[in-house]
Amino acid sequence: MNICPSCGKGIIQPKITSSPFMLVKEGITGNELDSGTVFVQKGKNKWGYDENTNSYYLNRELGLVGLQLSMFSLSCLFMHQIPKGGRTKEGKDLVRGCIDYSIANLVEMAKDKKIILLMGADLVKTFTGYNSSDVYGLVCKSELLPNVPVIVPAPNPDKLMNSPIGEMRVALKVLSEQIKIYKQYSSIGG
Repeated sequence: MNICPSCGKGIIQPKITSSPFMLVKEGITGNELDSGTVFVQKGKNKWGYDENTNSYYLNRELGLVGLQLSMFSLSCLFMHQIPKGGRTKEGKDLVRGCIDYSIANLVEMAKDKKIILLMGADLVKTFTGYNSSDVYGLVCKSELLPNVPVIVPAPNPDKLMNSPIGEMRVALKVLSEQIKIYKQYSSIGG
């Protein structure tokens, strides 16, 4: 297990594959902390009963556009619980160190990907510079990821059960179309 150099907390591992496609959400959930991996589909609710997680429902929504979680590299911007900074300079520096480490870590993981779905308002703002609700489902670029030709912003999947799903469905449809275009042109050039 890796350790955050700023706060010393353990970091769960992303699922990085050779796939040119990647899904990234903002942070990890309690079920993901418990299992030690991202995008878990089964977990416990606050009463301790087994339930499907939001990642399960995200996978179902992906299925509606002909995709599935297993065809993507999977990661989060924050691979550990970011500490509460408080109001002190030291606390703010600690949090800033965690954020900077997380951004650098994600940039390193995503540098060779061709299509990335960024899910979550802070993540979209950090990497594209746009307010997320202004660009959900649009193809964007990122100065932090200049070699990634297609970035599609989407709402945070951890809020999937209590937020409008239309923006997510539009973003997933655009993601699916971009993947089809990529595969079509890859087969011509290869």
